[in-house]
Amino acid sequence: MAYSWTPVNLGRTGLKVVPLGLAASYGIPGKDVERAFERGLLMMRYNAAHPGTEREVFPHLPEERPGVVAYTTTSWGQLIDPALAPAGERVPRGTDCYRFVLSNPHVDACWAGPRSADQLDDAMRALDLGPMSEDELAWMRRVGES
Repeated sequence: MAYSWTPVNLGRTGLKVVPLGLAASYGIPGKDVERAFERGLLMMRYNAAHPGTEREVFPHLPEERPGVVAYTTTSWGQLIDPALAPAGERVPRGTDCYRFVLSNPHVDACWAGPRSADQLDDAMRALDLGPMSEDELAWMRRVGES
């Protein structure tokens, strides 16, 4: 059976989906941290090319915080594009991008959008390898800053 999904902006209606039992949680995309606390889930753009969340959001999260889900871990493919890699640096794979994001203790999960079996394997490999070392994190930051 094929499913069709069309994104819909629920606006204020979205605030009622959890109390009505239509969803287990309601995510707030972006940096609207106060509303995320009400709903229990914060979706953040976070990757090596967009590390601003490390300064602008993560330090301000209390111990009792909503779940944090990162998206665009490959920066829309820019971080894994050999043409955009800085000279002398290894080109990251999807695995590296997922590991970078999941190495941050403030991140609970990240979205993956594999387009092939190889890309799915990259995403799953990140879970097997676990957090990055300090050297690996520094490398990803250099690539992201270029």
